[in-house]
Amino acid sequence: MRSSAQLRSIDSQAYVRAGTGRAFSAGAIILCIAAVSASLAMPAGFAGWDDLHYVQAAQRWLTEGVNVPANHWGTRLPYVVTLAASLRVFGLSDLALTVPNTILFGIMLLLLWRIGASLSGARTAFCTSLVAAATPLFFRMPTNYYPEVMEIVFAAGATVLTLSALAAGRERPGPVMAAAATRPPGSSRAIRLLAAGLCGGVGILVRQTALSVPIALSVLILLTDRAAAGRVSWQRSGAGVLLLAVGYAIPVALECLFYLVMTGHPLERLVIDSRHVLIPSSHMRGGTFTSGSPLFNWTLAARWDVPSLIRVHWTINPLLRVFTSPGLLLTPWLCVAGGVLAIRLRGFARTYAIFAAVGFLAQYVLNTFVLVIAPDTRYFSVGIALATPLAGLLLAALPGLRLIAAAVLLLVAPCLLVISLEPTPAHLMPGLERFLTSGRPVHAAPVHVSQEVMDAATILFADHPGLARQAERFSAPDQIPVGDLAVVDPYGWGGTDLAQQCTGQRLQWQPVDTASRPSIYWRLLQAAGLSRHVPPGLAHPLEREKDRLTLVRRNC
Repeated sequence: MRSSAQLRSIDSQAYVRAGTGRAFSAGAIILCIAAVSASLAMPAGFAGWDDLHYVQAAQRWLTEGVNVPANHWGTRLPYVVTLAASLRVFGLSDLALTVPNTILFGIMLLLLWRIGASLSGARTAFCTSLVAAATPLFFRMPTNYYPEVMEIVFAAGATVLTLSALAAGRERPGPVMAAAATRPPGSSRAIRLLAAGLCGGVGILVRQTALSVPIALSVLILLTDRAAAGRVSWQRSGAGVLLLAVGYAIPVALECLFYLVMTGHPLERLVIDSRHVLIPSSHMRGGTFTSGSPLFNWTLAARWDVPSLIRVHWTINPLLRVFTSPGLLLTPWLCVAGGVLAIRLRGFARTYAIFAAVGFLAQYVLNTFVLVIAPDTRYFSVGIALATPLAGLLLAALPGLRLIAAAVLLLVAPCLLVISLEPTPAHLMPGLERFLTSGRPVHAAPVHVSQEVMDAATILFADHPGLARQAERFSAPDQIPVGDLAVVDPYGWGGTDLAQQCTGQRLQWQPVDTASRPSIYWRLLQAAGLSRHVPPGLAHPLEREKDRLTLVRRNC
């Protein structure tokens, strides 16, 4: 651990550190560039799942102009409009989707760096960004086209502005403060708290799960003001919370005004969002839910069935999933351990630990009992991201060599292992392109492709329009005519017996070609001649069977 003198310096920090003239060091920029480069080098890619709906919503803005969203994906207006702007510049392509998410990912790392620096200095800041970058859920964000990264950016931005407001007026007088001398007392704090609310309010427009952030920020204001004054100042703290609330209310009010003008109903977004349970979902028993609004509907909560390593009861399954998800690895555990250390250190470290705990628990209650959304780990992104400075504090308390070893062993290496073994529909696209082009007559019948793979191929077909004419969508294998070719994938062929035989002992589905994308680890084992000795349970993820396509011909 750090020396006792270093720990005492953190322990004696009663309130948030004041800002300095240089917001980010060279280390922050280097770490940010390295993390972005590594993520882009191992892309998740377009999957044709929720990301397809965001693209379709953005395309509506380009073709129809201002419009009422057709579904809950389209109501995330800040993200949808950002995608629309990128599509306008770059066209429908991977680049158009990657650019905004990559920029947001870099901003996220820098904001978390800033929070870590406010907590305990540059070393904690570096470790905070490292923990975030080495968490697979966050690492995938540049090429995983979902709005969580934007939600985190606005939540972290609101937190940074709040911390800045709480530090305002505590800087020592000097040349840096000369320009602020003419401002009325407290004006800087008021402006920053209002700006924090505006920033956080836009985050709520991205997704309502960010409603947990103003609750935690209000607690942060109360505790920090109390620590600074030695007692609770309800007038000062109440005014701060009120300014924060006013800032949060402005974007929400503007959104209500938008829906009032467009539909005549200011709360139309709630109506649109509540229909998400009517859309068939593989994560819900029965597929859909038609028994009322999802808000506070605990019957619906009990029907969510998201795969998880441990499942006990719907009330605690979301928490268990967070702490056992391969997408988070050790990050939640490091945050908890860092929180315990922060509580022992007292001072502002303890205050931030309480803030992070309140934020995460508020998000758990909001997701599970109020909004009643699927207990997917990514819906806890904001709470986990704002807790990473505690994990950074824990790692920063280690001596240099041990810090490096722990960071590499416990963070970077497992993250790269999980990322390299994770199946994704984007891995299927090279094989699909080969099946649709190699050696086929010009006027041959189209190859039959499942709905799932056709959706994942949206970007591929946009780049190569001729390929789209070579593929025909099917919803069930029984629809494929005898004699035609079809692509067998891991998604649209569930329950189909590919070993079934026709009369005369011919296979009903005769294999013609195979396209696979085994992991680098499996290729190394094959090169060493060791792959045949690997147990099947370990061989399947190494071989990445879920990234395999097989071209077959229907014989009967």
